[in-house]
Amino acid sequence: MSEHSHRLGPGTIADLPEGLYEADHAYLVDPSRRRLELRSATFEIYADAQGRKHLRGRSLVANVGFVEILEDTDRVDLVLSFFGDYFLWLEDPVIQAGKMFTPETESSLIFREGRQTSFVTQEHFEELAGLKEAFGSARPDSKG
Repeated sequence: MSEHSHRLGPGTIADLPEGLYEADHAYLVDPSRRRLELRSATFEIYADAQGRKHLRGRSLVANVGFVEILEDTDRVDLVLSFFGDYFLWLEDPVIQAGKMFTPETESSLIFREGRQTSFVTQEHFEELAGLKEAFGSARPDSKG
């Protein structure tokens, strides 16, 4: 695998082995790059009956933060990093989340592929997640 290919990761999710993956970082982001960090994000690559691979996952979300993002837009993307140097961009994923009970409540957020899923470079991941604007050249593991 060339250095360029390694930085981008596999070509598509079809190139990933079936199984469960733990995300290092996961963010819901709106078009203005406002982000909401998700906790304990995992995703699964699985094959359907026709052998096509798909992605589905879950995480914990702060309900009040999710509601705040959705007050301004009905479109959010999801960006994930895993294995330290692979970065996925899920454009307009299908999302299901729990109902809000109190401001400090977190609930499960279930997601699956939406319009498009792409591997991106670390730099593009940081741009999508709004990390570049907030931290300059900060890495995704920076606290913010």
